[in-house]
Amino acid sequence: MRSKLLWAGLLMMTAAVWPSSAPLGHDSGDGIARQLLAAEALANAPGYRLTAVTVELPPGEIAAPHKHEAFVFVYVIKGRVRSQLDDQPPLDYRAGDTWTEPPGAIHSLTQNLSNTETARLLAVFVSKEGAKLRTPVEDAQ
Repeated sequence: MRSKLLWAGLLMMTAAVWPSSAPLGHDSGDGIARQLLAAEALANAPGYRLTAVTVELPPGEIAAPHKHEAFVFVYVIKGRVRSQLDDQPPLDYRAGDTWTEPPGAIHSLTQNLSNTETARLLAVFVSKEGAKLRTPVEDAQ
């Protein structure tokens, strides 16, 4: 419970400090909106950086499989999402839930479980400088 409150506080502070007007755009035709909230070097970890984005999944949307060259922390801001890493069983998450992804794991499923409402996520990446934050699975293998 304490960690959920801590991350909710981080989310509110990030939203207050970083404008939501810096779009990352959409993937090629997938309709998933990504917005950059923060991107900066980590002073206490030379060669590493933190990047935070919001991800909006339209109703019923399923993201293409992909991987990250980063540690990822995900917080569900709104809606219900099904997520699967590698060959693990898929898990369902709702607003307030979190999950993490180790670097290089194949994110084989990301699905908005609602057919009527957009799901919104906060994704926080900790990566080496220059790392690819998202690579389609066909390029990842």
